[in-house]
Amino acid sequence: MWRAAVLVAATCLVASACSSRTDHRSAGAQQTTTTTGQGLEPGVASPTTGASATSTTPPTSKAPPRSTTTATGSKAAGTRVATGATASPRTTSRTTEPGPTTTSTVPGPGSQGLEFDAPSGLAFGPRSLWVSNSRGNSVTEIDPSNGAWVATLRGPGYGFDDPTAITDVGANLFVANGGGFVTELDATSGAAVRTIRGAQYHFADPVALASEGNTLLVLNAGQPSSLTEIDLSTGQLVRVASGPSFDFGDPVALAVWGDDAFVADEGSNAVTEVDISNGARVGEPITGPFSAPDGIAAEDGNVWVTNSAGNSATQIDAATGTVKTTVNDGSYGFNTPSVAIAWPGYVFIATPNGTSPMVTMVNATTGAGGWDGTGSAAFVCNSNGPYYFSNISAFAVAGDDLWVASRTGANYPSSKADYGSLTELSTTTFNGLMRTVA
Repeated sequence: MWRAAVLVAATCLVASACSSRTDHRSAGAQQTTTTTGQGLEPGVASPTTGASATSTTPPTSKAPPRSTTTATGSKAAGTRVATGATASPRTTSRTTEPGPTTTSTVPGPGSQGLEFDAPSGLAFGPRSLWVSNSRGNSVTEIDPSNGAWVATLRGPGYGFDDPTAITDVGANLFVANGGGFVTELDATSGAAVRTIRGAQYHFADPVALASEGNTLLVLNAGQPSSLTEIDLSTGQLVRVASGPSFDFGDPVALAVWGDDAFVADEGSNAVTEVDISNGARVGEPITGPFSAPDGIAAEDGNVWVTNSAGNSATQIDAATGTVKTTVNDGSYGFNTPSVAIAWPGYVFIATPNGTSPMVTMVNATTGAGGWDGTGSAAFVCNSNGPYYFSNISAFAVAGDDLWVASRTGANYPSSKADYGSLTELSTTTFNGLMRTVA
C-alpha cells in the first residue's frame, strides 16, 4: 500500500492547467498496549521476555523541538550535473550480516534498467540515495552525485514484501513492508542487518516511518490501527500505542516535532498527537478545516497537513495543537495535495495526480508560498519545466537538493520510465531542474 500571488507561467495560470484532478492541551492518560516477545533469532528482532509496561504518567518536561525525520527525509547532498545523467548498471555483490543477501544486476521481469518499480519512498545514506519499490519488492541504490544506478536489492536475503516507506536513521536504513514487518539495512553497504517482525509489534499494513532519539516509529494503517515504537539500537519493542483513545480511522502519514508524533488521519479528518515518551495521546484529536488529510510535515514549531479533498494545506501550532491557518488560493497550485516534507524554514508539498502534478514550496512559519518566500513562483509543474512528474509518491531533501519520486512514467517521453522515475530540483532556485533519472 502507498499513499502518496504572481503566477509562475502562462501555462500554469490556474491549478487545473497543471493537474487534471481535481486551546493548550494536556496529555491523554489512556495506557498503551505492550506485549513481550520470544528473544532474538538470527535476522529477526524480537523484544526480550519481560519487556516493561508503559507508564501513563506524562513526562514533566519535553526535549527541545527539532526538525522531523520522516519516511522521506534525508541528510546528504549531491553534486549537480547535467539533466538526465545516468550510468549503466554494474555488477554488485554484498556481504551480509547475519545472513546472505542478493542483488539484481539485470532488469527483473517487468522492470527497466534502473529497476524502479512503483517507487514508494526515498532516503539518504552516507553516500547513496535509496528508493523503496512497492511493486518490485526491492530497494534501489542511486548515486546522488550523478544520478547513476548502483544496485537493486531484492531476493530471499532481504525478503521485501510491498515496501511502503523507507527512512534513514544514523548509519542504518529502515524499510516498512506492507506484508507486516520492518527491514533494517546498513545505509553504507546496503547489507541486511535484521528483520523486525512478530505479533508483539502489531504490524498491520505499516505505511509510514519516523524517528525521535533512539526510537523508531511505525504507523500501522491496518485494523486495529496503531503506532509501534521500536528501540533503534536493538530492534526490540518499546510499546504499541493503540486503542479507542487514538481514534485512528485511516492513518496515512506521520511527522515528529520534539518528542511528540503527529498522525494525519484521513478517515477521521483529524490529526492525533502522541507523546513518544509514554505512548499516551496528547489531548483530543485536532479537528478543524481538515478534508481527507493525506500528508504531514513539521518544521519551525509548525505542523503542516495536506488536505487532499480540500485542495489546501493547514498549519497547526505544534506546542498548543491549535489550527493557525489554511492556505488554498490558486498561487499554491494545490489539487489533491498529498506528500509533504520539511526543509529548514519551509515545507514542500506535492500534488500527486493528474496530467501535470506539481511541487509547492511553503514558508513553514508564515504560510507564504514560493521559492523566494514572497508568495510568488509558488510551484513547479510539468508545463513550466520538463520535470516529467507523474503520480508523485515521495520526497527526499538534502542540502539544496530536493528529490521527487514519481510512481509511474506516464508523462515521460520514453518508455524507460514506465515503472517510475526520480526528478532532482534545487530548493533555492525556482525552476531549478537538476536532472531526471529514469
